Amino acid sequence: MYSFINGKYIKEPKVSIFDRGFMYGDGVFESLRTYGGKPFLLSEHLARLLNACKLLRIKISLSESGIQRIIQKLMRRNKLKEAYIKIFVTRGEAKGHGLSIKKTKGNPLLIVTTEKLNKQAKACKITIYPLPRSNWIGTRIKSLNYLEHIFARMYAEEKGADEAIFTDEKGNILEGTTSNIFIVKNDTLITAPVSAPILAGVTRDYVIRQAKADGKKVEERLFKLKELLEADSCFITSSGQGVIRCKSIS
Repeated sequence: MYSFINGKYIKEPKVSIFDRGFMYGDGVFESLRTYGGKPFLLSEHLARLLNACKLLRIKISLSESGIQRIIQKLMRRNKLKEAYIKIFVTRGEAKGHGLSIKKTKGNPLLIVTTEKLNKQAKACKITIYPLPRSNWIGTRIKSLNYLEHIFARMYAEEKGADEAIFTDEKGNILEGTTSNIFIVKNDTLITAPVSAPILAGVTRDYVIRQAKADGKKVEERLFKLKELLEADSCFITSSGQGVIRCKSIS
């Protein structure tokens, strides 16, 4: 499979072992998919990516039309009608030892990949991750350091679940490892607010906009496990899988 790395389409891509994304997780990424061969909500994903770069003080210029062309060219080269897409930005190569961002040489690294889409799940099992999530800026961006998410997903798999749900120190339901979570009660959609330590999911925002456009009531507020268990229904959203019904909670 071909990938795009800083202006080149490469079949067997390689990244320097001194890249700060590899060494420290010093970078960000976006995941999205195509529908009808076109990247879905690309402008929203790029806006979130650029905002994360700004927070990390990574200076990079990306245009929607430019990324669109890269994706289409990769899909043609990789012979994909539909694709799962990832866009990565790292600070670039480290210069010497230490965490200081001044110790960086060259320009940021831009990587774009396309892969075959996995079959979308119709329903999933979720479980509550027992360790509360702390409130820090890293929960609000898609950084290359995903260890907290990996530990939680490992826990879910050990419990026979598909997704782990994070809570805060007060037991409020937040989000999944790669998803946002909604409950439905009395025809009202309820999901955690972006003021909580969650990622402002692009698909989450799309679902909220569509629900409001259809005249549905939406509440962005905190709720606890009791309310989740008593909900009429529950579903998770992600850019790769769309909307998936939760069939059981443990």
